[in-house]
Amino acid sequence: MLGIAFNLVMTAAFVAVKVNDRPNPATEYVGSSGDISGGKYESLENVYRISSFVAFFSIWITTAILMNSYREKLVNAIVYWVILSIPLAYFLITFFYEFFLASFLSSYLAVDPVTISIFLAAFVSLSKPIGGLLFGVAFWKISRTVR
Repeated sequence: MLGIAFNLVMTAAFVAVKVNDRPNPATEYVGSSGDISGGKYESLENVYRISSFVAFFSIWITTAILMNSYREKLVNAIVYWVILSIPLAYFLITFFYEFFLASFLSSYLAVDPVTISIFLAAFVSLSKPIGGLLFGVAFWKISRTVR
């Protein structure tokens, strides 16, 4: 709970600093967020990213501990760990997507940069909601199997 609470405080601080740093005349921009701070708040961003990882990992480890007692009742324990590992893998990929997707998307970036930037913005910003849905699917799948 402390990790999640700290992440909430860091999210509020990070968003407040970023919003206050925006220019007064807001203009149209297609694609991702268009960070104009230029690394001014790098230490705050690093603390925010670390707290985000700690919060998500604490939710994942809590889910694994809560569902571990039902693992024996499942048909296949490997399926249990695969379903449970999907949200964590997706969340970790969003931290290192430059390394995983750079070679794959570089050829498409030259052809259609707007679509690729929208895809990357959605991929990165939706990691927590999609991770939450995958946690829900894991709970649902295991609860249907265990009954």
